[in-house]
Amino acid sequence: MNKLTALLSLLFLLPATSLVHAQGRNAGLQAIRRSGTEAAYKATEMARQITAKIAVQRPLLRPAVLTSLEPNIHRFIFTVTPRGAEAGFKGSGFVFADKHQGKTVLWGASAAHTVRHMGKDVTVTFHLQGQKVSFPATIELTGRKFGVNAALIKLPEEVARVALPFEISKQAVAPKSPVFTYGFSDGTFKKTVRSVLVPGSERLMADFPRLFPPKPGFCGSVVLNEKGQAVGIETGGYDLNSAPWMRQMEGYNPLRNVSRISEIVPAEHLNILLREHYTAHAGDRVLLLQGMKVGTLGVDEFIDRISVHYKNGAIKIFEHSPLWEPMFLDQAIAHPEQAQTVDILINKNRLEQYVYHIDFRTRSVTREEL
Repeated sequence: MNKLTALLSLLFLLPATSLVHAQGRNAGLQAIRRSGTEAAYKATEMARQITAKIAVQRPLLRPAVLTSLEPNIHRFIFTVTPRGAEAGFKGSGFVFADKHQGKTVLWGASAAHTVRHMGKDVTVTFHLQGQKVSFPATIELTGRKFGVNAALIKLPEEVARVALPFEISKQAVAPKSPVFTYGFSDGTFKKTVRSVLVPGSERLMADFPRLFPPKPGFCGSVVLNEKGQAVGIETGGYDLNSAPWMRQMEGYNPLRNVSRISEIVPAEHLNILLREHYTAHAGDRVLLLQGMKVGTLGVDEFIDRISVHYKNGAIKIFEHSPLWEPMFLDQAIAHPEQAQTVDILINKNRLEQYVYHIDFRTRSVTREEL
């Protein structure tokens, strides 16, 4: 069976609960003949109808199920590998849609650190009913592991023959909300259901799966809410006892009774990358401290360290924290109202660093290259 025949067959072999099957062979063949934009629009509408029918089932002794989505999940997610690599590491990724200048475009997404060493040319593979359907793709833009830990993957137009895109949620995630993660652990499909411990605009913190934890390759997996909307990108778990930033937290600490967590990058960060893709520096984010605009943070930058000189002569250094939010840096340091000067160290492009020096005595900001 050649690839095209296999592809056409797969479109109609999904379970009876699948909307794809209900559309019938003729509708599927018509989609194949459409232009890339029309096919992407059709895929988006099909995905929307599937997720609109989602109901959450909670079987006894088994993880909760997103009913209409899970029979079709392999059309939404893929593995990503370096182009030409038949074996070796497989990362996880998923499809989402963007509407730009009136055209619907399907994009791939993963974690920045998952694809960083793969090079620009990659292959995305959908695993459908025991068949693998692969497409050449390109890493268009990535952020940084400790910043915008997301990757924008340019997919060919013909991917719309197979792929269905997730909608990115526009609503904030509430604490204790259940989240559903779908991806590939060491190349094998895996699903987890967890709860959000701490929501935030830079990271969501969720509990780490205790039983059958994921293996390498799960980073880049899609994280969904109960409506089947993408709320985040899985970026891995770790022991909190080894995290320097935990030791510098003061006051209320919602993670004080937690030993191991998973970090999730909000799916909204994909829109930051899209803005940067279409217009240089449009993805820059503003840094605010004590009501002052300190500067901007590019998609290839992150805040590495903050040093504070207090009015009483004390000096304190705060190491990078995943909970820091660029527009709310007052929350990043202890007693910001007592600060006399603050130095914010920015790590740029893995090669360069610079410092924003804020002097509250003169209400001035200077940038110093290192």
